[in-house]
Amino acid sequence: MYFFIHLLYVIFLENSTYIIREIYWKNQSLEIIKFVLPYFFRFKWHKTNDCDII
Repeated sequence: MYFFIHLLYVIFLENSTYIIREIYWKNQSLEIIKFVLPYFFRFKWHKTNDCDII
């Protein structure tokens, strides 16, 4: 179970670095950040809720 969560976390980190690179090259940082930040916080909130349930 821990390995699975760790795997998801690593994949998410890799995707976030890719997104940051895209932001840098396309120079649309504000629009993309407005879209990505709420998703990231929602993801964190769901993760903590899952941990509380377990």
